[in-house]
Amino acid sequence: MQEININIKLTGDLAVVVNEMLNRGYSTSGEDLIRASIISYGTHLGLISPKTLHKEVLKKIKASGKKYTDDEIIAQIENL
Repeated sequence: MQEININIKLTGDLAVVVNEMLNRGYSTSGEDLIRASIISYGTHLGLISPKTLHKEVLKKIKASGKKYTDDEIIAQIENL
């Protein structure tokens, strides 16, 4: 698995939009919001398939050892 660290400083209108989305509870953190945006954009461009994302989510759920209900898993997949 490859890893990349990105330090991003948002200013202006974009910072206002991100803060508003965080305040409304659309994401738990700015990092999660940016990650979800990148995944969404990659899917839109055809670089990432939803099927691959679902497999990754299920693999991480199994690796965590936590027990989730089907509804909780569906909700997490929809968040992607």
